[in-house]
Amino acid sequence: MKKIKVNDTEYKLKFGYLSVASSGIIKEVLDMTEDLQKVDADDDANIYKVVQTVMPLIGRIALAGLQRYHDDEFGVDYDDQEDVKAKLKKVYKLLDEYFDPEDGEPDESAIEMFWDFASELRDSGFLSGKPQTIAEKIAEIPQDHKKPEKQEKNNS
Repeated sequence: MKKIKVNDTEYKLKFGYLSVASSGIIKEVLDMTEDLQKVDADDDANIYKVVQTVMPLIGRIALAGLQRYHDDEFGVDYDDQEDVKAKLKKVYKLLDEYFDPEDGEPDESAIEMFWDFASELRDSGFLSGKPQTIAEKIAEIPQDHKKPEKQEKNNS
């Protein structure tokens, strides 16, 4: 669980199954992870393009994470696009305060927050665990499902 503090209020962000499935953020996180890994740290133009893309994504991820413990304030109906826009606006205001605190520098950058969110998502109960490769999954399929047929033919 990630915690952020804004104006003396602590917000807990934890990714629940319903909010992650409803928001569709997993594909976006995977795509952004690939984009960030390709960026040349010395190419300012590309860095700003990535930051421009990651900023709204952080808001969408944060909205999904706020559902579990702050549903009263940030609860959203993902089927109602007007509600999604309204709640995202609240989240963007929250993040604006977080990244631009009156008492100094923020605790982390937007990119660092993205990586924190990506880690939190990966470690969520429904996504955690050792991912199986296709080969491992195939190996689990019983291969002896045809044996009884062979044995019956041999006995005839």
